[in-house]
Amino acid sequence: MEIDRSNVTSSVQPTLRVQANIIRSLSTELDNIMTELRLTKSTSNLLDNAKTRQQLITLLKEHENCSSDVKEHRATIKELNFLLKQVQKEIKGLRAKGVGFEKDYAGTLSNQTIISQLENRLNTAMKKFNTVNSDNYAMRLEIDRLLRDR
Repeated sequence: MEIDRSNVTSSVQPTLRVQANIIRSLSTELDNIMTELRLTKSTSNLLDNAKTRQQLITLLKEHENCSSDVKEHRATIKELNFLLKQVQKEIKGLRAKGVGFEKDYAGTLSNQTIISQLENRLNTAMKKFNTVNSDNYAMRLEIDRLLRDR
């Protein structure tokens, strides 16, 4: 029986040792929790908690305001993006039609060249007319002189 008791005791000792370690660690945790509980119930901590609570409340209100502003700005951005896409489509359509600054500039440039060509033609025609007119005047004078001489 002594042998059985010693066998049972030797087999139980590691289990008892583990349980004793668990009990020690749990009692240490209990002491720590009790200390923290006493500290949280102190008046200075209660005042700090009240201040922290007020700060949290103000921060939550500020967060709500900021999040609503962000939602409004996002909606505005979406609307502006939509309008931008529409304008870009219109620009593409106008460019495809050829209506735009480039076409107007090309049109005015071609109009200016046509105007300058017509002005040059007018100047040459006016010179020819003036030379013919002056020749006619000289011939009339000659005809008048010849008629008087006759």
